[in-house]
Formats: sequence, C-alpha cells, structure tokens
Amino acid sequence: MKAPNGKGSGGTQGALSVEVPLPAAGGAEISVSDNLNIADHRYMQADLGVDARQSQNPGLVRHDVGGGLKSAGLTLEAFRALCRRPGPMHT
Repeated sequence: MKAPNGKGSGGTQGALSVEVPLPAAGGAEISVSDNLNIADHRYMQADLGVDARQSQNPGLVRHDVGGGLKSAGLTLEAFRALCRRPGPMHT
C-alpha cells in the first residue's frame, strides 16, 4: 500500500496484524494481538529522515537505510463489563 508520509518518499509500507480472542473466567474477555510493519528503502529513508550523506556529518560511519522490518508489537487486552444489563450500545 502506498503511504503518504508527508515527506514525498513515494515509498511503500505494509502491515500484518493477527488478533486471537481467548476464553476467560467470570465474564471477562481477553485477546492477544501482534503486528508487523514493513517498508521499502524509499519509505524508510524518508521516514527516518537521515540519508547516507547526512549520517557522515557528525563523524559517524556512513549508513544507508535499507527496506525491511519497520516495527513489531504484541498487545494483551483484558475487558470486563461493569454491569450485566445491556445498554443502548449493546443489542
């Protein structure tokens, strides 16, 4: 998917997410989800904001960012209703 990141990169970014609901005691709801975000070289270069030439300015070793894994995450959520009577939002 093309991602306009406001920096004119024209790069490509993609995301993958999976959520798994798990049973819980006492009417609670639990879910576990993970996510992976990947991006190509053009997107990463614009997103990180430092190109290979700029990385040399402070005297560091020249580094050109390639594409690949941008971020990864894991989420654990637990939910329990405060009352059992359904309200207007629950049908």
